[in-house]
Amino acid sequence: PAVQEKACGALRLLASADNYRDVSFAASGAAASIVAAMQAHVSDAIVQQEACTALCQIIKHGGPDRATVIASVSGFTALQNALGAHPDAAIVQKEACLALDALTSFPDANLPDLPGSQTGPLLEAARQRYPFECQEPANRILARLSS
Repeated sequence: PAVQEKACGALRLLASADNYRDVSFAASGAAASIVAAMQAHVSDAIVQQEACTALCQIIKHGGPDRATVIASVSGFTALQNALGAHPDAAIVQKEACLALDALTSFPDANLPDLPGSQTGPLLEAARQRYPFECQEPANRILARLSS
């Protein structure tokens, strides 16, 4: 997992270059590689934290197009798995909440229906256990789930 940790961290740092000149995180498969690392190393909290942070940065810099790409490569499922697999890791909970918040923040993104029956309890647990880190993003996501 050390390679995946470093790779996700590097992609997080490069996220601001997405769509600059000939750089495309979507075309290069970077988002899919991050999600694949999350799926392959669900039990590794550092991989999950770095990957969640990288996905969040890619979405923030790439907007609704990147949110659509991340959702299309099972990004929702990977973020849910991170929340579920690491309930005792505040940093994973925080970064997963921030990534889900970014992912769901674009009304014009082409996203699948959010699986509220699965996501809701995970977000509730995160905001109750880590109110300082998770309450605000969890509240926003839960509001989107209910609308």
